[in-house]
Amino acid sequence: MAKTYDVIVLGLGAMGASAAYQLALRGASVLGLDQFTPPHEQGSTHGDTRITRLACGEGPQYTPFVQRSHQIWRGLEEETGRPLLRQNGVVVIAGTGAGYRPARLLRTRREHADPNRALFGGVADTAARRSGAAVKHVPSRHRDTRTEAAS
Repeated sequence: MAKTYDVIVLGLGAMGASAAYQLALRGASVLGLDQFTPPHEQGSTHGDTRITRLACGEGPQYTPFVQRSHQIWRGLEEETGRPLLRQNGVVVIAGTGAGYRPARLLRTRREHADPNRALFGGVADTAARRSGAAVKHVPSRHRDTRTEAAS
């Protein structure tokens, strides 16, 4: 008799593999199919490193998904006994023409993350200089005047 599945997932990139894993955790019989033998480096989200941001300029609606993904990564670490997620800080530096949305990022930080960790203006300028990056413009309405006075 032929094997049957509750769900067949086509493509085992980040989204397909995650969907197959979560469905299997919930008791579904899942078949995952990919044109390459996993693991491979042929997909757009494959490779050794990735970044997730709790506050992103695209909007606050994404933060709960990122928070949940971090929980899933930690669960996978416990299940496998291997470190998989290493959280680091990030400095985002963007000019006025970069399409970056500081106001949306600030709103996201207020709604979902620690607002004391968002840095703008003087602190970002200092971090950029220390890293060797060039800062062309930081809008004055986003400057942290408390840190500029201390510089």
